[in-house]
Amino acid sequence: MKARAIADHLLCTDGDFGDQTYGESGIILKDNSKLAQGQVSRWFKVFSKGEQLAEKYDEIEEGKWVYVQYGRWTPGFMLEDERFPDGKKKCWKIDPTGVMATADEKPAGHLNYKSDAIIAERLTR
Repeated sequence: MKARAIADHLLCTDGDFGDQTYGESGIILKDNSKLAQGQVSRWFKVFSKGEQLAEKYDEIEEGKWVYVQYGRWTPGFMLEDERFPDGKKKCWKIDPTGVMATADEKPAGHLNYKSDAIIAERLTR
């Protein structure tokens, strides 16, 4: 079975949750997504985009990475598709208005990884 997004939906995989390793030195940052300081924007890989998004969001393409504002995604769910190595993968429905940047390859880390930037972002909400 091949899954695909319909209408104005955006489905993404590979959300950057969990422990992350940086650089050649292998620095490991522990997952903090359940803590206040973990409420940050995240990178996701676009799996499928609905046909109604094609005209409105032409910079968002399947296979690209998108940087999404905190909270602009649903809780993850398992999606079955024959294109996944194990036949299923965790997937998130993303609000396309929350996409702040795109990249061809997954960037390392969060754009606002400094603690003062996270605090400033939180205070402005």
